[in-house]
Amino acid sequence: MRAVSADPELGAQYLYAKAVEQNTLAKSIDDFKNVRASFLEISGYKDVDQLIAECDESIRRLYYKQGMSEKSVAKTESDFLSAASRFRMATGYEDADTLVEECEKSAEKSAEESKCAADKRKSQIKRSLVISSICVAAVAIVLVAIIWVIPSILYNRGLEQIYASKYSEAAASFGIIKGYKNSKYLCGLAQCGSDLSKGEGFFKEGNYEDALQIAESIRFKLKPQKRTPAETRINNIILCEAY
Repeated sequence: MRAVSADPELGAQYLYAKAVEQNTLAKSIDDFKNVRASFLEISGYKDVDQLIAECDESIRRLYYKQGMSEKSVAKTESDFLSAASRFRMATGYEDADTLVEECEKSAEKSAEESKCAADKRKSQIKRSLVISSICVAAVAIVLVAIIWVIPSILYNRGLEQIYASKYSEAAASFGIIKGYKNSKYLCGLAQCGSDLSKGEGFFKEGNYEDALQIAESIRFKLKPQKRTPAETRINNIILCEAY
């Protein structure tokens, strides 16, 4: 090796042979870059400058191939920009410069489409939030109606039905809202009134035994206990009718 280095001609010949061998085996971009660097060490020797140009062409060709591969599957802005960078490294090779512009335009278009899609999603989300708010408000109104308004209406209707001696209807009204105020108790009173109507029917038919049995049952259910003034009034109404 020292002998070769002592003679410039032999040294160049050795480096040339080695670089040519590397060039024959080169396949990747890095391979050709390394071969090119080896040829640069003996630039001007034989056809080295031409071989350097061929290495440059191979490098551009491989960059071009990478760009075409990325461009064929590109969908996003970053995809197209990556492909454009490959074609830029292959500048001067076939239509690489044109493809750089094409990819950059596609990247701009993709970015605009992504922005539009994002704006559309934001609009949809905003609309969904508005609709959800309306639904929540509607549900709240319904709940208020179910918890307070409707029970109040049915309660008052039940009272009116009892005072009108419509005991079956009253029992049905109070039965729906047994958890509201004293509806459970009033439902029982209304049921007694309904039973009283049946007892009266038995009495008119001459079925005194069943009529008496119902009357005794009603008096037992209406036996004295702690009640509100309104409950006492309704209780007395039904009790009087039972007698």
